[in-house]
Amino acid sequence: PISDPKQALLAQFVAVARALGNPHRLKLLEFVAQGELSVNALASRIGLSIATPHLLRRAGLLAVRQEGTRVLYRLA
Repeated sequence: PISDPKQALLAQFVAVARALGNPHRLKLLEFVAQGELSVNALASRIGLSIATPHLLRRAGLLAVRQEGTRVLYRLA
């Protein structure tokens, strides 16, 4: 953990910039902004075999919950 508040804030800005630096992740955010979606639904909507929103989660942009075996994403 970063103890200096300014450095922590800058690190968060970097995480958000990295997360938004890919067109597929931007599309993913666009779809999730319309409502909670599963990983499979996201992958089919953005045209990839699998959606990996890990950077968006780490940046604090997406929240996740599990429903049985399904993983669902929504805006944080």
